[in-house]
Amino acid sequence: MKSQNEQAKNAILEIMLDHVGVENAITDKVIRELVIVSDPDVRKPTAGLRDIINALRQEGHPICSGLVGYWYAKDIDELRSNIEALNGRALKIMSATKWMNECLTRWERGGQARLI
Repeated sequence: MKSQNEQAKNAILEIMLDHVGVENAITDKVIRELVIVSDPDVRKPTAGLRDIINALRQEGHPICSGLVGYWYAKDIDELRSNIEALNGRALKIMSATKWMNECLTRWERGGQARLI
């Protein structure tokens, strides 16, 4: 018997294979609703949707994401474009983390950290 996470992962992969190309993107809300409808036993997988999507990506599935939702890459150009977008987001997050750590260091040293 498969775990709830494995069942959820399989259900989400099936959904993604039906949503190829950015023009067929599907939102996380709709994915969650479809997973519950397709398999009531997967109502509460312990892994979150992002964790499951990441697991599928690590297995080699080119699942893209953006403001419009999630979709399976339809071609190499779409995949490259999404990789560039994800890299850009990652760099912005790393930059924000750097400055948050700087603030934390000042705060821990008793320096001025602006807190509202």
